[in-house]
Amino acid sequence: MTELELIASGFGIVEGPTIDDHGGLYFSDVSKGGVYRLSPDGSIDAVVPKRKGVGGVCLHADGGIVVTGRDISHVKD
Repeated sequence: MTELELIASGFGIVEGPTIDDHGGLYFSDVSKGGVYRLSPDGSIDAVVPKRKGVGGVCLHADGGIVVTGRDISHVKD
């Protein structure tokens, strides 16, 4: 049997996992809101705070991320 490792907790419904070139894991919390980045060092930062209903996340070729939900938005720094 494969062993599972808990890497983050305290979220509602987690969706849209996407990995960047630096090993960062982006994911959304559909029910509690927000899009987050889990860094390789284990720290977690909100990259799109409070946005609820995000089910899909992808990195944009021109920078930033694209998130889905009630609409499709390109979010840049």
